[in-house]
Amino acid sequence: MAELDPSLSVPEGYPRFHREGEKLVKIDWSGKKRVEYRHACCLEDVVLLASRLCQRSRAGEPVKLSEITPLETDEGRPLPNHQVYAAVDWLKEIGLLEKHGRKGYMMPDVSDLEGRIAASWSRLPDQSVPSDDTRRDSAAYSEQTPTPV
Repeated sequence: MAELDPSLSVPEGYPRFHREGEKLVKIDWSGKKRVEYRHACCLEDVVLLASRLCQRSRAGEPVKLSEITPLETDEGRPLPNHQVYAAVDWLKEIGLLEKHGRKGYMMPDVSDLEGRIAASWSRLPDQSVPSDDTRRDSAAYSEQTPTPV
């Protein structure tokens, strides 16, 4: 058996997920390039992917992503593959999606799918960058708030 190249291994702690407003952000490690990378997709795209996987599933059989991609929103906007895979990886991370080798993916429990996605979404750390107005307001607040002595 061939040994794995240690330079291609993924450091501990990847992938990581957070949200920025209505965007899911995946931070992962490229073993080939040996750098951290970032992919993001909208929450509505995560829900779209999950619902398309559910629709395509036949009697609990795995669904290959090639069966539902290219994926387009209801407005006809195509979802790039990196956004699809960011959503897939997060759905796996939160336990809503299981990979079954080359057979594809399955959602073991599709009851209240949107509610379960929303609950997991609310638990993600929000790392949104405050707008200029928010920063000004919090700066003004901190200037007005006396510090304890």
